[in-house]
Amino acid sequence: MSKWERKSYPPKLKVQAVLELLSNKLTVNQVCSKYGIHQSVLHNWKVAFLEWAEKIFERGSDPKLAQDRKQKYKEFGLILPEIGIGR
Repeated sequence: MSKWERKSYPPKLKVQAVLELLSNKLTVNQVCSKYGIHQSVLHNWKVAFLEWAEKIFERGSDPKLAQDRKQKYKEFGLILPEIGIGR
């Protein structure tokens, strides 16, 4: 076992910490103290959170995702009549 091991944090804790930081109710130091994390860790979580938040609202930018979405809609449409919806 090495002297230094990476800590692992649950996703829910990461989201809570980032949201508290973004709410501007607590300072970076306060959030870090509350969760026992280093400022650089919180900064990395914030950057990742904001990057993924932008992707949630993007539409049609990724052809593979658009194709996957169309396939899922098609499958869903085929299932609806089987369970008695849309007849």
